[in-house]
Amino acid sequence: MRVLVASTLAALMAAAALVAAPAMSEPTTKTELVDESGQSVAKIVLRYGFNSLWLIDNKNLLWRDNSRTYFLVTLKEACTPLDIRGRSLTFRPQGQWQLIDTREYEIRPLAGEDCAVARIEQMNDARGDEVRATTRWRIW
Repeated sequence: MRVLVASTLAALMAAAALVAAPAMSEPTTKTELVDESGQSVAKIVLRYGFNSLWLIDNKNLLWRDNSRTYFLVTLKEACTPLDIRGRSLTFRPQGQWQLIDTREYEIRPLAGEDCAVARIEQMNDARGDEVRATTRWRIW
């Protein structure tokens, strides 16, 4: 009788553990990545990181990596610290040689709140130069 009770109890505990376990699923997209052709992709390779930055408005920034490839970074919402000219900022996480859509990226001003990134779009030189001509100022 004890063996029957013990095995029933073990089976119930195993079933409860399976029910309580989170469902296995695909990783969720946290940042939309778009390549030069306009297609959504899972990752974009950077060449040595970002080195130049222009402010379009307080929700859109134009970055360029060391190979002079342009990236339009769109924030989830307006970032008021970007309205102050001369405010330095960083792109996080940095030190990565590729952008991955399952990662959360953010803009971190030297002072003020961090700003979450919604979308990163890679652009060809012609479009990047065109967007760069519309920017408010370069951030050093």
